[in-house]
Amino acid sequence: MNTDDLQIIFGESNTKLKTAMSSNKTLNEQFLDMWEKYEEEDEENNVYLSLPPGFKSALELKPNVTNPIEGHAIQYLKNRGLSKKEIIKYNIGFTSEGMYKDRVIIPSYDKDGMLNYFIARHIDPQSKYKYKNPPVSKNIIAFENQIDWTEPITLCEGAFDAIALKRNAIPLFGKFVPKKLDTEIRKRVADGEVKEIVIALDNDAKQDSLKIYEKYNTIIPTIKLIDFQEKDAGELKFKDILIYQKNSVTLSFESLIKQKLSFIKWEI
Repeated sequence: MNTDDLQIIFGESNTKLKTAMSSNKTLNEQFLDMWEKYEEEDEENNVYLSLPPGFKSALELKPNVTNPIEGHAIQYLKNRGLSKKEIIKYNIGFTSEGMYKDRVIIPSYDKDGMLNYFIARHIDPQSKYKYKNPPVSKNIIAFENQIDWTEPITLCEGAFDAIALKRNAIPLFGKFVPKKLDTEIRKRVADGEVKEIVIALDNDAKQDSLKIYEKYNTIIPTIKLIDFQEKDAGELKFKDILIYQKNSVTLSFESLIKQKLSFIKWEI
């Protein structure tokens, strides 16, 4: 990334960009600063989000000769191991219209039942762009209407991961804890509710998992790590997930050091 890239993304005449570029920060730090400002503006402006045009519950899909795509959508959901119960619980749907055409839609709702995000996954595994998500801030508490803060919470990456994990799982829609979720976790800890979290990021995000541990290890008594090895939670059957959950490691200072040492490439 260079300064030209920043100008293309945020606009050459953007006053916030000029302020960021005048600082002594690296280009990556400047980009993150700008992105945070745009996320804050999304919240201040109360950007309205609605489900995509043509959205229908996956339970309403009816495959037929004239509309075979709905049959493909049903098969896709079956292949992902999604049950009728989960389709109802998460209001999982599909659309064959507009910019989200031929995509499974998994909405996220806040504690008041208001839509705060959704993911749109193409049912064709060969699609160049598997995900096409809405252009709104990810600084949310995903699946907030499903969370029981008095029980252990599980932090994972994606919506399919959270659904597969079943047990009080919150998708981060990435590898980092959003500010809004972080604030809520700290509030719930102070209120004596959150006493255990389980970190269940994908295999390629082990260092990010340790960063989450370091974020909370002084305030949350029990922090566990699930190692899915070479798999992602969303690809596993629940009976297999139970085995990984049973073998989860309770992190400590000693285990943290061991994990960090495993990332070091020793040279002789």
